[in-house]
Amino acid sequence: MKKISCFLIAIVIGITVAFGAVACAPTSAPFPEKPGFYNLYEAYTNGWLTKDDLMSIAYYHNGGRGGNKDIMPENYTPKPKTPEVLSEEMDLAIRQTFLDEHFIESDPCEITLDNLRAEYYGTYSNCVAVKIWCDVFGYGAAIVRERIGGVLFGYSNTNTLQIWIGAN
Repeated sequence: MKKISCFLIAIVIGITVAFGAVACAPTSAPFPEKPGFYNLYEAYTNGWLTKDDLMSIAYYHNGGRGGNKDIMPENYTPKPKTPEVLSEEMDLAIRQTFLDEHFIESDPCEITLDNLRAEYYGTYSNCVAVKIWCDVFGYGAAIVRERIGGVLFGYSNTNTLQIWIGAN
């Protein structure tokens, strides 16, 4: 009788752990149909980025392991940036999407494609990791940290990484 009780308890614990692991794992949502920007958290929880992708992005962004020494071994090598640099067409598409999503013609400041810059951190599946800079306005100085999937991203201002997903 005692063996059966222990066996049943082990099964219940196993099922509970399995469902708990599934509930914590990112979902696998389809990629959006039209180009757009998403934050790192959205891209990770939708299953568009893996933890390994996040580690590579953080490595390039933080200039090394940074605050991730607990999860990145000393000899950690990030995934290569493929492509190594954005093509002119991709850069233009990213900046145009940003302009279309964030600004309207009646905005008081003159935001144009010419004063937007995309800082590139790699492409992972259909996800392009970038920070968009605008020469017309500044960013609030602040120490910003976010941990996504156990990976730490540090920022010295309020301009954070974004994921651009182009048309599929």
